[in-house]
Amino acid sequence: MFFSTLNEMETFFRKTPRFSFFGLGAVGANMLAFLETFGLADHLQTFILSSREGFPSFFCGKPIHCIGELAENEKNVPVFIATQEKLHDEIGRVLMGHGVPECFSASDEALYAAGEKMREKICEDVDEELAVREISTLQNASVEKADILFLSPPYWDIYSPFSAIPSLVGKLRTNGISAAQADIGIECFHYLLQHAWKPVAISFMSYSFYKNEVCKYKDNPYQTYEEYCDGLWFFQGDCFPIEDVKNSYATLNGVQCGVVSCFYQKILALDATPINFNTLRSICGLLEVTPWRVLYATLLSERIKPIWRGIPRVIGISATGTGQFLPACKIASLLKKVKPDVKLILGGSSADLFMESIYPFKHEIYDYFDYVVVGEGETAIWQLCDCLKNGNAGIENIPNLAHINEANEVSY
Repeated sequence: MFFSTLNEMETFFRKTPRFSFFGLGAVGANMLAFLETFGLADHLQTFILSSREGFPSFFCGKPIHCIGELAENEKNVPVFIATQEKLHDEIGRVLMGHGVPECFSASDEALYAAGEKMREKICEDVDEELAVREISTLQNASVEKADILFLSPPYWDIYSPFSAIPSLVGKLRTNGISAAQADIGIECFHYLLQHAWKPVAISFMSYSFYKNEVCKYKDNPYQTYEEYCDGLWFFQGDCFPIEDVKNSYATLNGVQCGVVSCFYQKILALDATPINFNTLRSICGLLEVTPWRVLYATLLSERIKPIWRGIPRVIGISATGTGQFLPACKIASLLKKVKPDVKLILGGSSADLFMESIYPFKHEIYDYFDYVVVGEGETAIWQLCDCLKNGNAGIENIPNLAHINEANEVSY
């Protein structure tokens, strides 16, 4: 039977008391993650392979059998072919030739939809309306506690957070301006690490990753796939042991370090959208089609909520990488809804790239931000804060402050 839609495939998994998977590659690993996310993994009986060489006896707690090793009672269990659609017919014939009575498969579109549904499950019931309402409630709960708040949006390399915002905060404080800071990107990473780590981990434990990536590594210490899985001890528990990984990182071998690094990057990639300003058609259009569930959930997390208790009159958002640009605009639009009179400043090297690009509608940036600072920001932000306190007097003399006219011409 062939499932062309996610609904058909999901109905099969829910109604079938026992089934097996053929395939331990990326599709099989992702389907296992989907079943675990929605509480259906207990229905899976075993993984079936055409060959046993190099494979362990178990994968994520499920037994692995070669087709020729299947007992008669195992052959009576329906088999879901967990591979790409183009391989279904050939694999089905092989399975039927070994006495398997029923084979099922799904379209590539249905498998993709399963991944999207799994992603939405991470942050269900969180939307923009809820985020605005909750932040507004927090904002009204207390008084302002700083002259300016700096935010780092998602997403940036967790190994090397930029020092620009701490430098700005230090400079402003020495000039008598009260400044606060919060790294929303790091908080998004921790939220994803808590709620979405297992599906990502399973993808790195797939045989296809071992064969196509690990086996090509010149210093690969593992002789078999089973040894490789045993070496990924940090993926074996009910939660990702980030502190243990940090404390033992110096003793990990090259493959383990590589997997951890790729794992972190894939966690971040779940909700990141790097962009090219030179080919960008519309900021607003891209914002509308980008999923923001993880960002909304992070903004309402217990570690971030305190910064919304008393939003100051001025907020600076630093977008270093182009993947941070859209989240910066989304956060800015949310804050404008919460506090319409807030003054928002865009900075960071992404702002420089935006201004230097051939994007024909640069003036749109003022739909989200009141000011754009390029290059060095210590003097510009300090003088801008001072001007805002004094009714914008002298603002035309601030260095590195960009101005965009209706003709899309940029001056500083």
